[in-house]
Amino acid sequence: MVRPPIIPLRAATALALLLAALAAGCGGAPEATVFPELSGPLLGQAPPGLEPVLFAPGIVSNGLDNIDMAISPDGREIMFGLQIGDVNSVLATSLDGTWSEPAIPEFAADLGYFTFEPFLTFDGRWVYFLTNRPLPGEERQPGWRVQHIFRSRRDGEGWTEPEPVPGINTGRADFYPSFTTGGTLYYTHQDSTGNAIYRVRPEGDDFGEPQRLPAEVNCAPHCYNACVAPDESFVIVCAQGHPENRGVADYWISFRGDDDVWTPAVNLGPKVNFENERGNSPYISPDGKWFFFSSTKSAPEASGEAPLEWADIVKLQSSHGNGRSDMYWVSAALLEEMRPE
Repeated sequence: MVRPPIIPLRAATALALLLAALAAGCGGAPEATVFPELSGPLLGQAPPGLEPVLFAPGIVSNGLDNIDMAISPDGREIMFGLQIGDVNSVLATSLDGTWSEPAIPEFAADLGYFTFEPFLTFDGRWVYFLTNRPLPGEERQPGWRVQHIFRSRRDGEGWTEPEPVPGINTGRADFYPSFTTGGTLYYTHQDSTGNAIYRVRPEGDDFGEPQRLPAEVNCAPHCYNACVAPDESFVIVCAQGHPENRGVADYWISFRGDDDVWTPAVNLGPKVNFENERGNSPYISPDGKWFFFSSTKSAPEASGEAPLEWADIVKLQSSHGNGRSDMYWVSAALLEEMRPE
């Protein structure tokens, strides 16, 4: 979890702003907004090609800080992260003929804690996520001083009470879970050198010994928020401090061979890494077809021919391209173009 600083607000006030801003982001004033009827895969969005486009403008990319994506294996449930004030939460929508209006799921209902960076496992049973909930025996800490990976098990139509993932959390920062279809967990751990990508294999109902991935993957002073391909054939990392970055933090990709040897990481280039902007969170859809990524990107500057009126300012606040994080997607075939021959 490497995020820009946030302005503290009381949780109740922030929640009210969250709901109002969501309504505005869907295209109207809060009191008059009706969530649109959406059907078909992935919120009914037209699939992109090799050029990234905004994902679900006005819904997921709604002018707020939209950071993370998670899709269920059957494609009928989508979760995404939303940051406003001191509310850092997950919203969920599901498909039953049409997509439901996004709402905060049970495991994230306590807004006194941050719940972010969800990952829905391939067996459909669990959601893993970042939280500042304390481990047993820890004292509660404000803000991001505590970063742990918790999980919640699907229970009928709902979710069980969040629990810490055994064998992963160290008391330092541990965050951004990403799984392979075989149950291997990739995540970020803050060790003595900074943030780095780690991997842990499943052992029965638990996990084995965490392993720091080699320099081919940890290619910069700070590497974080890694997404592994479902078949573990590659990993995409956010790299900060790399001399070849276009922005504050760029997306880099490293490919894994059958012998578990990784190729040197390659920058994903200007289609994905925007000049002077920040990449935050990569995600590969469960079927491996789509690459989602969040990034800040500002719209072209105003020409200055006319002053902005109040309505224009309000519209800018609830529109993508205002400098906050938006969610983009592109065909995963773009990633294959980066694979060494």
